[in-house]
Amino acid sequence: MQTFKIGDKVAVLHDTIKGEIVELSTASVKMEDEDGFIRSYPLHKIVLQQSNTAYKIESKFTPKDKVIQPISKPHARKKTVVKNVAVVRTEIDLHIEELMDYTTHLANYEIVQIQMTACRAFVQDALAARLKKIVVIHGKGEGVLKSEIHHYLDRLANNNGIQLDYYDAPYNQYGMGGATTISFYG
Repeated sequence: MQTFKIGDKVAVLHDTIKGEIVELSTASVKMEDEDGFIRSYPLHKIVLQQSNTAYKIESKFTPKDKVIQPISKPHARKKTVVKNVAVVRTEIDLHIEELMDYTTHLANYEIVQIQMTACRAFVQDALAARLKKIVVIHGKGEGVLKSEIHHYLDRLANNNGIQLDYYDAPYNQYGMGGATTISFYG
C-alpha cells in the first residue's frame, strides 16, 4: 500500500480527477482538484500521480488526404508529404449534448466537470496552435459554467503568466451572454 503525505500530487483510480493532498486521515484523503474543489476519497482509490511525459502519445501519421501527389513526370517519383496539418478549431460548444451522447445518468456537478475538461483542453490546444482569438459557447443558464470558465481563465493568466483577455462574444452571433470570446496576447 502506498504512503501519502500532504502536498503529494495524486490521481483518482478509474477517473480523470487529479489534484494535491490537503488533508490525511487513516482511511481517507482530502484533495484539492485542478479546478480548486476539495474532494474526499478513501485511500484505496488514490494513487500517486506519474509524470505526464511518460504517457504522452504523439500522432506521427499523415492523413491520406494530406499526401500531395506531384504532377506526373516520367523522372519524378517522389511524393510530397505535408507534415501533420491539423485544422484547429476556433470555437467550441460546451453544451453537454454536444459533448456526450447520453447524459441522463449524470449529476449536475459531473456535467460541469465534463464541460470544464473540454474547455481546458480546447484552450490548451488554442495556446499550442498560437491562436489569437477563440470563442467558448457556454449558454446562458444560471451562469455556473460561465463563472467556472472565467475563474479558470483568471487562474491561467495569474498562475501561468499567459496574457489574455475575455469578454462576452458578439450578441448578434451568439446571443446575449451565451458565449465568451478569449483573446491571447504575446
